[in-house]
Amino acid sequence: MLIVIGLAEAEAGDPADLRWARAEMMRKTREEPGCLSSSLAIGHEGDLFVPAVISVAERWDPIESLKAHPARST
Repeated sequence: MLIVIGLAEAEAGDPADLRWARAEMMRKTREEPGCLSSSLAIGHEGDLFVPAVISVAERWDPIESLKAHPARST
């Protein structure tokens, strides 16, 4: 099993848009073969993302499933 942990920064914007995108990314990733779990958390200040910091945590098994993930994500 491989655990992936990462951070990304999103541009400032409407919180609802980023929450919708997060939900879609998690749903699609969780449907992929070999994805045991996928979580995204959004850190922000108040009602606006200025910019937002996105934390990602995923578990994959076998590792070959993770290697194919970028190709399926585009």
